[in-house]
Amino acid sequence: MTLREMIHLIRVDLGLAKGFRIQSVIFLFRVASYAYKGQSVLRHIFRPVALFYRIYTQFLLGIELPPGTSIGAGLRIHHGFGLVVHKGVRIGTNCMLRQNVTIGNKGDVERSNLLPVIGDNVEFGAGSVVIGGVSIGSNVIIGAGCVVHKDVPDNSVVVGAGFRVLPRKM
Repeated sequence: MTLREMIHLIRVDLGLAKGFRIQSVIFLFRVASYAYKGQSVLRHIFRPVALFYRIYTQFLLGIELPPGTSIGAGLRIHHGFGLVVHKGVRIGTNCMLRQNVTIGNKGDVERSNLLPVIGDNVEFGAGSVVIGGVSIGSNVIIGAGCVVHKDVPDNSVVVGAGFRVLPRKM
């Protein structure tokens, strides 16, 4: 990630974010991500911001969104409290995360094939869980309270506790 890419991501994300608290989380996430994944020497200057980000989000706001997480432009967070995302998860562009969403792996294993890969334009309902090495397609809505443990095709809606996938009307 270059400094120019970080600035672009911040501009896109802040244009979509509502409220100072969420804007500050997203801004600090992008700066902390640059501190960890940046390609220039300037990234070392941002290391204190990364430390502040961890303290601010995890301990004060209850949001666990590690700086190493790969998230495309257009990240939106609604409410955010209780949000947990594994650092190895890959999320595409224009993703919406709500409160109490969990995205991660099964157990302690850090292998990348056991982590979710999420496409573009995916919306997570409150309390939804995506776990294991699943692939979530693009243009997907995951309903509130759903536990997703199988692949979801593009243009789908996931509803119910029994994990039903319905075609999405566009």
